[in-house]
Amino acid sequence: MKTFAFIFARGGSKGLPGKNILDLNGKTLLGHAIDLALSIDEISEVYVSTDDKEIAKVAQLHDAKVIIRPDILASDNSPELESWKHAINHLKDEKIYLEELRLLSGNVQFAIDLEPQIKEWAKQFALKDNALFLGRGIHYPIALEGALKLKEISYIHAEAYPAGELKHGPLALVDKDMPVVVIAPNDKLLEKVKSNMQEVKARGGILYVFADGDSHFSEEKDIKVIRTPRHAGIFSPIVHAIPVQLLAYHVALIKKTDVDKPRNLAKSVTVE
Repeated sequence: MKTFAFIFARGGSKGLPGKNILDLNGKTLLGHAIDLALSIDEISEVYVSTDDKEIAKVAQLHDAKVIIRPDILASDNSPELESWKHAINHLKDEKIYLEELRLLSGNVQFAIDLEPQIKEWAKQFALKDNALFLGRGIHYPIALEGALKLKEISYIHAEAYPAGELKHGPLALVDKDMPVVVIAPNDKLLEKVKSNMQEVKARGGILYVFADGDSHFSEEKDIKVIRTPRHAGIFSPIVHAIPVQLLAYHVALIKKTDVDKPRNLAKSVTVE
């Protein structure tokens, strides 16, 4: 677990730097304090809170993170302002990340337990020749993973696209014989994903949606939904990778292909 040290260094009156930056044998008092804190093994980062720009510069010279009142820099276009805000947000978010990590093992087991529902989908996919996978943001790589695994072990042609690029080509392929898998986590991009889904539905496509438990999706004609756990935050891609891999696996079993030794593929690359 990370341990942070905080140093509160106030500037002097009339806009003059305070005693925090006076020299002591060639080094500032603040510099000594930061170096001492960083020399302690248990301390991973030092944060200096100040209302003085000169003190902030000294802190940065000694590898400390700076927290400065935003109103002090209101008229300052310093590019460092965003990094200071980021440092504050990092501290606020750490508890959230730790809680999401604590829940991850349970969310993974929840995703694995979806296997009976995924098997039913696999029966329908095994009859198809093509499939399309869509995802947005950090979940686009999960769409790529789903398409890769499906083509690799079931020999069904599958492609993945960022959902936002649907109109730039893939939409032309959509019809009743093209299953479209959508990764739909309950994040800030969810509404845009729903809009992409409507475009697919309007063209007769069949949607297979992996949606978070708190995404408020409901099944309807041509939209099939499997609910993964509630949104897992930054660990969501780990959870969503499981059902797309299970889908490919069970399609391959139905088609009786060798999931351990896909044709034309090798465990190691011997030819460049």
